[in-house]
Amino acid sequence: MVRCQVLAEVDIKSPRLPVISNVDAKPHYDPNEIREILAKQVVSPVQWETIITAMVKAPEFEKSYELGPGTVCRGIVKRCVFLFLYRWC
Repeated sequence: MVRCQVLAEVDIKSPRLPVISNVDAKPHYDPNEIREILAKQVVSPVQWETIITAMVKAPEFEKSYELGPGTVCRGIVKRCVFLFLYRWC
């Protein structure tokens, strides 16, 4: 596959922070794993609510920032935080 060939040529370093995959909503640190999930991400559905909920549940979570135009992500985060707080209280 072309996308796999292109990603094979990309130098991916170990991240300082985990890369949360849209494919499985899990944190990844290994460059080879990251390369594999990037290839899958192109053809897989995005797991937004699962990703945001996992981030909010993490003990290290303090803040979220939205970069770029609009406030779509902010609305999703607010909804997930609300659902998390009221499901687990």
